Amino acid sequence: MMLNFLDLNTQSFQDKFSLIHFTAPGNDFVGSVFRLPSKSVSPTKIAIQSWNNHKICTKIVRGLYFNSQRGKRLRPLDEDTLTLLQSENTSYYDLQMTGWLYTTCDSGNNYGIFGAITYTRWWITSYVVAGTKLNYTNNKIIANMANSFQYFDNKIPIGYLYDSNGGIGYVWGSLTGDIALINYLNNGWSINSGFTYSWDTIVSHNPNRTTTIDSGNNAMETMRNLIIQWSVGVSKSMDEKERLSLLGNLDNKTVIYNGSDINSSTLINIAKQKSQQLCQGKELYLNPTLQPDPENIICIENHDLTINLGATTTYEDKTIIIKSGNVLLQWWMDSASPALDLFIDKGVLYLPPDPFNTRQQFDTQGFPVANGINKWLFLKGNFIINGLIVGNWLSAFNHKLHLQGKITTLNTPLTPNQGRITQIENIFWWSTTYDNFINLQKVFTRTCGFGGTGSDGTPCTTGWSISTTPLVILNGNYPSNVLQ
Repeated sequence: MMLNFLDLNTQSFQDKFSLIHFTAPGNDFVGSVFRLPSKSVSPTKIAIQSWNNHKICTKIVRGLYFNSQRGKRLRPLDEDTLTLLQSENTSYYDLQMTGWLYTTCDSGNNYGIFGAITYTRWWITSYVVAGTKLNYTNNKIIANMANSFQYFDNKIPIGYLYDSNGGIGYVWGSLTGDIALINYLNNGWSINSGFTYSWDTIVSHNPNRTTTIDSGNNAMETMRNLIIQWSVGVSKSMDEKERLSLLGNLDNKTVIYNGSDINSSTLINIAKQKSQQLCQGKELYLNPTLQPDPENIICIENHDLTINLGATTTYEDKTIIIKSGNVLLQWWMDSASPALDLFIDKGVLYLPPDPFNTRQQFDTQGFPVANGINKWLFLKGNFIINGLIVGNWLSAFNHKLHLQGKITTLNTPLTPNQGRITQIENIFWWSTTYDNFINLQKVFTRTCGFGGTGSDGTPCTTGWSISTTPLVILNGNYPSNVLQ
């Protein structure tokens, strides 16, 4: 399933993950939290044990929570995320939740996190609690409020959660001296009073308790592994400026390119697993050009394949799987063309050249129509590529393309980091040939001049931003044997 978190951006994506260490006596395991921006609510009175022990709060914490003791299922931290999970995966229909974790509370508790969430699945009930005193030795909560979980410096959530499946967990880092810190918090102090910044490092005032704040990599890996197993992708993870510069269409009809690490890892790993099952024991396809074939699963290894998109009978109702090889597309599609279901494992998808008479007409939302206002190029289908998409014969693509469906590649929206460069070079036998085409802005180079005409000769003056962008990706749910 694809979870569309519209309020995230690529730059801050890694910072949204926090690791949870469950280290109370008898425990030694981890969980993870994926945080979304908090949401304002009407002032709400929350209490523990009695209304005399209460706070009034005006925001709720949002996101996803994972604890390995609960099995391989994500838990939402808010109802919006639960609804999103249920809308994309029917296995979450049997999950109900009541309560929230609150923040921005009264009595000088702007940074504190308090509250409880109860989860019910079938007849089994469990809960998560924040903002209480704790008994670390017995791995229990004490029914009194405490600033044991706070946004440190109003940014980073640090402190303790209690989960009925596992008990006390420390959020965000590895801690030495849990008992010392919990005693400190139980005596009326707070996370913010107990730690401080020192040269961009968070340190404790007490040598008996020290915390090593993780960068987020370990937490991201924990959650990423979970997401891969449960086929949860996170799309629309670019900020608005990046979406405008690359894709243009910002409404709900656009599926944003899955260019972040977690997206590409998710879909590519699913496709790898499915393709191994589909191709096991099958005879390999050896023809260098795709031809009409009675088989609906085409498996290729160690050679390139040319697909003529004008010859629709060669790929209609077929899944094409190619390992250690490239795919060269010829011709283009129109709205009546069948969708292409393609998985490339360690290879390149070469876009075709631009014959002018194959451009399609589009409406103001970017979808192909019979009597549109502009003519641009069009593809449709599922393009899952453990590799790169580039222009024809390893060149820049100075044309405007609208792709309807899903696309995941190892291209990056902006300049790639060294890790991604090394990953690409490893795929292509340590060749640096493709390094310059990892960045999508180096692949899709069509620009709009002052005269209102794009560098590909198509217009840019329609009055809507989609006309100025070189690549637009549109919703299209087409069947795929490698993504089921």
